[in-house]
Amino acid sequence: MITNRNWNTGFFQKENMISFISMGADPTGDHLLYFVTTTDPDRHIEHFQEEYEKLEWALETINARFGHWSFVDLENQAHGCSC
Repeated sequence: MITNRNWNTGFFQKENMISFISMGADPTGDHLLYFVTTTDPDRHIEHFQEEYEKLEWALETINARFGHWSFVDLENQAHGCSC
């Protein structure tokens, strides 16, 4: 499950598709936006994207739509050499 603690390091994956939350700015205003995006990173194709003004709304959407996919958290994966 993606939460407010792991949304920037976690994503859902199914075969060659990934779904994740990213953050951006509203070009016409002064507030942040959160994007739920589903892509095929190997073929550089975006399949789905919706924007939300609140992180909580993006979390609800991604977990409801893609929560049955495998969860990957990059924060908990080993990095570099453990020599």
